[in-house]
Amino acid sequence: MATTTKNGKKTTGANTRTTTAKKKTVKKTTAKKTTKKKKATVTPFGTFGKLISFSVSSSKMLTFSDLKHESEARWKEHALVGRKPRKQFLGPDTETITFDMILDARHGVKPLKTLSDIAAYRDKGKSDYLIINGTKLCKNKMTIVKTSQTWDEVWNKGELVRATISVTLEECVR
Repeated sequence: MATTTKNGKKTTGANTRTTTAKKKTVKKTTAKKTTKKKKATVTPFGTFGKLISFSVSSSKMLTFSDLKHESEARWKEHALVGRKPRKQFLGPDTETITFDMILDARHGVKPLKTLSDIAAYRDKGKSDYLIINGTKLCKNKMTIVKTSQTWDEVWNKGELVRATISVTLEECVR
């Protein structure tokens, strides 16, 4: 489809428009806008290094429960003859954090892969910060010292669908 403007210039196409400004003819072509669906970004509310990313979204849910943070002081007791023992403060002891996680394939988590990744992290002695809601739960890095896993649901071909893992972290002072 060709149209003729006042200047005698010919234009073609539905998306073409010609404007005249100070004796100059400028041809502008408008492109069709295409909208791309953006992937839903998952913002974690907590992490343990790059290993674990706690988050909830429409496609994935990985959270913890029963988090227990233990810290205590170290004391030395000195026995005295005929008197009550005296205590001497030695300093703070290492902190320990324990929590449980439910790994469910129906919630976008790969239970077997996650279990093996956590075990590999533990066996290599790697340490990292446990961060919940932007706050380090311990001022020093922590390392996984103990795990205990329960396979809650296995389907007929041996596919692990749901597992529970208890993780114990201990402060790693270097």
